[in-house]
Amino acid sequence: MFNPRTLKVIEISMKIYSSLGSNPYKWKSECGSFSASTTVTRKFTFFIAVSHTFFLLCFLIWRLVQHTQKLESNRSFQAIVWLWIWIILMSWSLVTLYNGWTKKWEIVALFNGVRLLTANLEREYPAATMRRVLWKFNIIDVHFIAVIWIVLMYAVAVTLMFSVVPARQQYFYSLISSSKPDKMDVIFLTFLIFEAYAKTSQVFMMGTEAFSILPTLLPTAFWMDYFRRIGRNTAPISEKISIFQKFHLLITYYNHAFVTLLPPMLSVLNPTALCVTCCFAAIRFRSFLPIFEYIPFPIIFNNELVVIVVTLLPAAAVYDVSDKLRRHIRNEVNSGSGKVSRKRLATLHAFGVRIGPIRKVRKIAILMCYNLIANYIFTLLITFPQEKVSR
Repeated sequence: MFNPRTLKVIEISMKIYSSLGSNPYKWKSECGSFSASTTVTRKFTFFIAVSHTFFLLCFLIWRLVQHTQKLESNRSFQAIVWLWIWIILMSWSLVTLYNGWTKKWEIVALFNGVRLLTANLEREYPAATMRRVLWKFNIIDVHFIAVIWIVLMYAVAVTLMFSVVPARQQYFYSLISSSKPDKMDVIFLTFLIFEAYAKTSQVFMMGTEAFSILPTLLPTAFWMDYFRRIGRNTAPISEKISIFQKFHLLITYYNHAFVTLLPPMLSVLNPTALCVTCCFAAIRFRSFLPIFEYIPFPIIFNNELVVIVVTLLPAAAVYDVSDKLRRHIRNEVNSGSGKVSRKRLATLHAFGVRIGPIRKVRKIAILMCYNLIANYIFTLLITFPQEKVSR
């Protein structure tokens, strides 16, 4: 499961995300894992990432207040929408940075614990292999590669966007220039470098959340489904109960490895808000925006729909397979089983990933999110008809 190829993919991911020093981790090649970095240099670069994210969020809120106080005839819906989108992203990034700093040791321990548990299970049950999904890559590899692709494309896209429209209200550069600048001007190049560094360092920290989510939820779902499918000859009932309890303990620790606000922001609140905003903008701004300024809206909308599925589906799968395994064990524990086995069975309960007030997220949550998105999109379209948002 965590074979040399998978570990190499994870190592490449970590080295990319830690290249700017915006996350508190470092890769340890000698043990094939990562650890928290406590060097002065890493603390300084991490503090820089937190500082510019915080000040940028304050700047965006100030700009949004300015625009909302303007007369309706002078108000730019396009500027308000972009300010709102960047406020969502900066809030998301700030919470991720806070979680990375306060929970770094828990995340390291979680990754190492998952590796140890899966390695022991692979030695005991060598027939259990995670099938390849794409070429030689298993599902864990594919998820990590997809996250790398999304992160790098995001960094390139936001840098190109600033280089084309640097005077937009969401950028610091708009404070000193409101016209199209000379692309070779020193001041412009300085702001371009800052924007590229700031947005890239933020998304690198956001991408680091994959190291706690993917290596935990995907192997958990795989192993619990495997033990549900095999018979008593391969694994006795006492062993299945023990495995169930171990993964229950693992998911309980996983739920405590995040600050309370991060899971709902990562899986529901921010993707939903971005989907609603970008879909509304894609519909209402289509008639007057140039193609380069218009295309980010449908792209962000589609990406966030995928984010909801990618984050909620593995989380929902944990509850689904735990409930199925519990039922399977209960069916195998008959009246002829020992008293100890029956007592251990009574302590088993289906468990799942906690997201905010939802203690065990289920697959229906994905449909509920999509339904909520559709309702809010139609509400905004009715509230703000075309003539109110056009130039």
